[in-house]
Amino acid sequence: MGVLLTATVAVTAAQARPPKPDITATPVALSAAAGTVVKASVTIKLPEDIHIQSNKPRDPLLIATDLTLKPPAGVTIDHIVYPKSIDLAQPGQRQPLAVFSGTVTIDAFLRIGADADTGESTLAGQLRYQACDAMVCFPPARADVQWTLRITPR
Repeated sequence: MGVLLTATVAVTAAQARPPKPDITATPVALSAAAGTVVKASVTIKLPEDIHIQSNKPRDPLLIATDLTLKPPAGVTIDHIVYPKSIDLAQPGQRQPLAVFSGTVTIDAFLRIGADADTGESTLAGQLRYQACDAMVCFPPARADVQWTLRITPR
């Protein structure tokens, strides 16, 4: 009975402390002329033996990695490029998981409208992800990211 209680406490403690990836918005400041496209990136450095679900997990019950952006007026999201996922075989699963591990970079391409206001503004974003190790998936997490966007005349 004591062994079972100890094992339960250890699992609960591990689940209470999800891993903390290092998430960085790069470059911190972006400069672009009206009428052009600029790239903003998010780099995620995952702890060893930790992975996050890809942006397109094969199992619909898993939480996809998702970058959402709130561009300022006159700026639109052209497209977002996620890295290629890797396959991770898991015991008891018919097909491997599609995951990201190590250092991952997500690139967002922003279209600066020809009529966008010049000057500085903030490009805000949020990264949603679910980190897992070989034994457990931790609760989904969110991390805020932001860039300073300087729009210059064309």
